[in-house]
Amino acid sequence: DLASAYTARAAGIAPEFTPLTGQYVDHAARLQQLLGTPADPTPLAEAQLAHWREALAGLPDQLELPTDRPRPPVATSAGDTVPFALDTATHEALRRLARAHGATVFMTVQAGLAALLTRHGCGTD
Repeated sequence: DLASAYTARAAGIAPEFTPLTGQYVDHAARLQQLLGTPADPTPLAEAQLAHWREALAGLPDQLELPTDRPRPPVATSAGDTVPFALDTATHEALRRLARAHGATVFMTVQAGLAALLTRHGCGTD
């Protein structure tokens, strides 16, 4: 479905989907059968949890990004947005760069963000 939707959107048309035959509750029941519950996980769930615990072990609790003010003593989920707009020339340059590498503008901007974070010492993950 994702590949079909992407292909359709890239061609400038709306994707066509087959109507779903089930409900979200059916999906949730299948997941519980596959993974169990937090109190009683299946072997598959245990293996997945072990993998991610190992993969994420040792990562810092927060990225040490340069900030414009001190962090609060207790972390919160408070955040904000910074709206901005790209001028037409910059957007077109990003489109050309993306197209030259078989990528989308989103992928190109995401790669730029990853490079910026790496430059600021945030690792390469």
